[in-house]
Amino acid sequence: MLNTTLYFMVLPMECYFFYRYITATFKTRDRFSRTVDLVMGIGLGLSLFAVILNIFTGIYFTVDTMGGYTRGPLYLCAYIYFIVAVFLSVWTFIRKREELDRNQVLALIVFLGGPIVVAVLPNPADG
Repeated sequence: MLNTTLYFMVLPMECYFFYRYITATFKTRDRFSRTVDLVMGIGLGLSLFAVILNIFTGIYFTVDTMGGYTRGPLYLCAYIYFIVAVFLSVWTFIRKREELDRNQVLALIVFLGGPIVVAVLPNPADG
């Protein structure tokens, strides 16, 4: 249970810190960026709260006494923050595209590709 709970906490934290990397790199401090900062911070807090709440409710997943993992009824909701964070991060990249270098583009590809692969590949095996 601890391992899977930590796994579910890592994705929103990765999203949040990647967004912080973007804002620090581009030194964005306009009104739009401040609003997005607020959304990202509140979203992170809500995501982590929901994962902790899952321990008691099983809304995302449950782990039985034998270690068997079962997805909960709101499993896909665990990815809402990821989807919002990807959209906001890509939007920030697009707004600052003239300032991008190759390493920043590579970081965006890894950020988007890694979690998507991890989330999508196991699905056929789960039925």
